[in-house]
Amino acid sequence: MVNDTTTTLETTTFALIQMGCSDCYWKVENGLKELPGVHQVNYDRGKISFEVTFDPKKNNRTRLIKSVEDMGFRIKGKHYETVGVFEAIRLAFQRNKAQKKTNTSKSA
Repeated sequence: MVNDTTTTLETTTFALIQMGCSDCYWKVENGLKELPGVHQVNYDRGKISFEVTFDPKKNNRTRLIKSVEDMGFRIKGKHYETVGVFEAIRLAFQRNKAQKKTNTSKSA
């Protein structure tokens, strides 16, 4: 009987939309380290990103990201980031339309 104890680890990187204070870094880093199969977590403050090395038999990228989102942080490149951009554009058009309407009624 062969006992295969070798595990091929995977590494994934994901960036957060924003990060508040040092406690936030600590919260995410330690939260990730507590997850099953996570071997190492490295944080890059300049890019606001985390590099996570994990055992793919015990965890996966989707679960890692879900865990970070459950901690209250948003991941760059997710759908809601794009929706946020479109929402900002929609609101800008609404404000512009309201301002034009106000200016038209003042001049009448």
